[in-house]
Amino acid sequence: MASTSERLTADDLAAMIRDAGGIVPESMIVRELDAAKCLPVSYDTLQRWRNTKHPHGPPYIRVGARAYYDLRALASWLSAADRR
Repeated sequence: MASTSERLTADDLAAMIRDAGGIVPESMIVRELDAAKCLPVSYDTLQRWRNTKHPHGPPYIRVGARAYYDLRALASWLSAADRR
């Protein structure tokens, strides 16, 4: 894990999910742009799903006007989407 002075990039997070077989060891919250980089969809698609309350989009957390995603929830969502 990176120290507090070394922040993980979205690419690091995506690689972490892939390397762990979709299992994230600790709960980590990421911004919407970073979440989109971890998913097989574009940032625009992720925003559209959230704004239209798409029933098959990943769960998110709203804080003010911003949307955040828990990497564990994204990993679970990806796993469930693979089974459909």
